[in-house]
Amino acid sequence: MRQDLGLSKTEMAIRAGVGYPHYLRFEQTGEIPFKELLQIGFVLNALPDFEALFSRRQFKSLYEASDGLQGSRKTSTEDTGGDYFAYQQHVMKEIERCIERDIARASRRKPAKIHEECWFIVTVKSPGGIWVNSPRFKSLKEAEAYLTNRYKAVKSDYNEIEHKYVGILPEDGLSFLRDNIVFQSAYSYMTGIPDDEQVPVLYIVYHNVSDYYPSDVLVLSGEMVEIMKEAYRQIRIAGIYVDCVDLMMSIYNGKDLEAEIEDFLRTRLKDELEALDEEVKSKNWSKPGDK
Repeated sequence: MRQDLGLSKTEMAIRAGVGYPHYLRFEQTGEIPFKELLQIGFVLNALPDFEALFSRRQFKSLYEASDGLQGSRKTSTEDTGGDYFAYQQHVMKEIERCIERDIARASRRKPAKIHEECWFIVTVKSPGGIWVNSPRFKSLKEAEAYLTNRYKAVKSDYNEIEHKYVGILPEDGLSFLRDNIVFQSAYSYMTGIPDDEQVPVLYIVYHNVSDYYPSDVLVLSGEMVEIMKEAYRQIRIAGIYVDCVDLMMSIYNGKDLEAEIEDFLRTRLKDELEALDEEVKSKNWSKPGDK
């Protein structure tokens, strides 16, 4: 519906008044607070679709309601399940699908890594005050121009400032200063202290080189992938048992289950567990949903 309206995900989130991370998660998983779902429905002109939500059968009397509810709990042995654990089953299937998707991501052939070079600025202001507060720059020249124009900073020699930071920064901090390009503020920021005693504000231009995979690539060791496969298998086993119990409780009507029904449930459980083992053995993990 969003695409039919020609809206990007960002535009959709803005128009609905929903945070972009919340909206992105909604499109990926279906999870969202109900209030925000209504806001999205408003943008999509879909609010009338909510009118039938939670609609219930109307009964003429308490007795009719009681009979109706009793009847809704009784199903035949051909049913696939009742509704004791409907929501929990839904959650388990979502977890199962998420694990399956992640296994597929980790199992696929990895693309070439992205090579990135950038410069950013680390600020040292007073003892313990160290933080990164700049955007990434594409070149050293761009980073130096940023410091000169924004902070009126001047390039400094390490030997000129080292004595002021002895005892303030640990040895690895001093080494960081020594190995990178350092700028110093052209003004003092501490009032009432002689200039020669002040610890200057330093701006360290740090060159970062990184090679990384695109964000949709999941890098896991073979051992971790096997752990995830076992987690997937165990959740599927749990789902089969839940379906069996759900069906049993739907058939149960206050009396002992008949022997033939118990046999049916046991046989069904055994067959489904065996079918699962065969499915997992032959599964193509690189394609989610492939059996």
